[in-house]
Amino acid sequence: MGLFACAPVALSLAVDLRVLEFLKGLSVWLTPNIMAWTDTLQVFLNEQGYHHHGSDNFQCCFSNAYHWYCVFFMWNQDLLLNKIVAARVPSMLEEVREHVPLCFEASNWRKEPPTHPMYVSILC
Repeated sequence: MGLFACAPVALSLAVDLRVLEFLKGLSVWLTPNIMAWTDTLQVFLNEQGYHHHGSDNFQCCFSNAYHWYCVFFMWNQDLLLNKIVAARVPSMLEEVREHVPLCFEASNWRKEPPTHPMYVSILC
């Protein structure tokens, strides 16, 4: 899937997107305890022969990556929702225009009495 960096500059850790997605899903069911999770992950990776060689500690780097992944995820969801709403608004306006023509008529309804029974029910 890909990797997500812990910082845009001076990269010292890149985390697999699947791990971040797993942690995001896990935090829905459990209290997010990044410190315990990263300590466990670091011990596991050290036992596998992988060592973190950076000036920042592993927990700080992982926490940054997770934080910005969540920010990116929420921004992306918001962007997608706005695109969906923007695509639906013109059709919704046309539907309102059909059912409530008074809102879109150029004539002044205060000077001219309504001629259609639907106008009367809207004004009441």
